[in-house]
Formats: sequence, structure tokens, C-alpha cells
Amino acid sequence: MIPNPLSSVTGWILIRIHAEISNVANPASGITWSLSIVSLTFLARLLTLPLVLLANRSSVRLGRIAPQVAEVRRRYRDDKKLLNEKTMKLYQERKVNPLGGCFPTVVQIPALSSVYVLLYGASLGYAGHGFSSSQALSLARSRVIGVPLAASILMSENDLQALQAVGVAKIIIVCAVLLSATLMFVIVRLRHIRTLWQGGAWLMADEKEIRKTSAFQLFVPFLVLGELGLPFALIIYCVAGNLLSVLQQHLLRQIS
Repeated sequence: MIPNPLSSVTGWILIRIHAEISNVANPASGITWSLSIVSLTFLARLLTLPLVLLANRSSVRLGRIAPQVAEVRRRYRDDKKLLNEKTMKLYQERKVNPLGGCFPTVVQIPALSSVYVLLYGASLGYAGHGFSSSQALSLARSRVIGVPLAASILMSENDLQALQAVGVAKIIIVCAVLLSATLMFVIVRLRHIRTLWQGGAWLMADEKEIRKTSAFQLFVPFLVLGELGLPFALIIYCVAGNLLSVLQQHLLRQIS
């Protein structure tokens, strides 16, 4: 595996979590590994929560001046140069950075993707990122409701049988992916609602916000297709991450 320092740190943390859970459960059990993955996902989200709150604070400040921005766009829509000047002047007067929410969001990507890189390799039985060969194989061969964490719907029936997967393993994987997709749609809708609900009042959705929400919704099916080819361990990570994102969006709406 290609060395990845952040994934190595993430791997060390996952192994420590697994060791703690193994004190009360079978170390080779799929339940133990799944709980370890979910716990790691929760920890990663918890560590990036300050960045999420920072991005949310910027989004709230932008939302508060959204009516003024919409008015500027309406008034100067025929003069792009003047529109940009007036918009930037408005941002400066209100001390709002339109890109303030981007940096905290971008910074989260390496942390969350490190979990993805780690689990992808480990679920295929590859040593590395803090995992020994025996630990990686233990994760890959463990099963949850009869589905090995290394299983994917792209595997042949012979490969699934070699992993001692149940006959309906692929159906279970597809159901898990559909659950992940449903949670993605909920996240998009909650983000849209949170954008429009500012300061205890509903804002009128502008054309830009409608296009952005539609683009996210159109992108979800492509994410689903990508998930279908992933090992089951990563699908568990995606479902857990999306569920935490739903809870996170609800929390952000409450404090906005």
C-alpha cells in the first residue's frame, strides 16, 4: 500500500478502538470490527466539528444578508461589472467573507478521506497504515449479518462463497447502499432548509441556491453507483458517516 501518514494515524486509532471493544467482545467478530468503524467515524466527525461550526457561522452570516444580496443582483443584473463591485462592497460593509465557509469544509476532506483509504486497503486484507497482515485479514474475513466486510457486489459468487458469505449477501449490500443514498438525499434537503431558515425566519430561495441544491441531488446517484463497488466495510463507514451528517445538520439548524 502507498504510505499515507494521516491514514497511518487513523489506522493506529482504529486498532486501539478495536482492542478496547475486544475486551468485551470477540476480536474476530464482524460486530466488533463494525462497532470499531462506527466509533472511528464518530470520532472523526467529533474532531472536525469545530470546523463544521466555523463554516456554519460563516453560512449564517451570509444568510442574514441574503435579501440585500438578492436586491443588488436584481438591481444591477444587466451590468456584471457594477454588480460585482456592489456585491463586494456589501460584503465589506457587513464584514462577511463569501468564501469563509469553504476553507473549513476543505480542511475536513483529508481527515475523512484518510478513513476511506485505510478501510479500503484493510478490507481487502492489505497490511499497512498501522495494520498488520493478520489484523487486515481479520477485518476482511469478519462478517456482519452474514456479509464479509471484504464483500462487494462486484465479486463473483465463487469469491463470496470463499469468504463464507450468505446467499443474499449482495441483496444486503444493495440495501445498505440504498440506505446510504436515502441519507444523502436527507442531508441535501436539510442543508437546503438550513440555508433558507435564518434568524428564526424563512428566506426566499434565489436561483443560485436552487441550482446548487438541484446539482447536489443529481450528484447523489453517481455517488450511489460508486458505493456499489465498495467493500462492505466502507459501505458501513458511509452509512455511519451519512447518519452522523443528518444529526449534524439537525443540530446546526437548531443553533442557527
